[in-house]
Amino acid sequence: MLTTPEIGSLGLAIVGFYGANRWFSTPTYGNVRMKQIADAVGAPIYGSLDIWRPYQYLLDYFRNGGGACDTNEPIKIFGHSWGAISAIKLSRLIGQSALQDHETHVYVVDPVSWLRLPPTSVPSTVKYFWNRYQTMGQGVYITGLGAVNRMRLTSYAHCADQVDLNPLDPQGLDHFSIIDAVRDQLIRWLKD
Repeated sequence: MLTTPEIGSLGLAIVGFYGANRWFSTPTYGNVRMKQIADAVGAPIYGSLDIWRPYQYLLDYFRNGGGACDTNEPIKIFGHSWGAISAIKLSRLIGQSALQDHETHVYVVDPVSWLRLPPTSVPSTVKYFWNRYQTMGQGVYITGLGAVNRMRLTSYAHCADQVDLNPLDPQGLDHFSIIDAVRDQLIRWLKD
């Protein structure tokens, strides 16, 4: 049985995604930081491969008093690493569902599409797409293999804002420190 979700402290339809937990046992630095961002905006946050539960949360949010299904209250989705790709995949699901009339905004930090099935392009149903990534800093390793594809993504969104925050310095921002670099800006966008 589904329970009524708590409405975020800001009264906004926001959901977030963690990055992959490479050790599958304790939170990574990046996931701890993503949880702090979710707490700052009063949003639930989900595992990097979980798309159905956040979708169900949004459906319940609008059915149970968080908003009305016939309004265009924006839905904001954010994620890091593999969770960034899940944020995009959730936006695809929303664009083909009962929530399709809602404006959708997607905010991603250092998306990693490696080992994820396509599609990873941002659909045209997304109103605003924000991507902060780094191409030169250290990435993450899964079973000794470097996770690549931290990148600018193909976007069909109405408006896309994609910036490589570390295009030149291998000792600069890495896959986790980039979260700290964009934290305050991301929180402002999610609250706005």
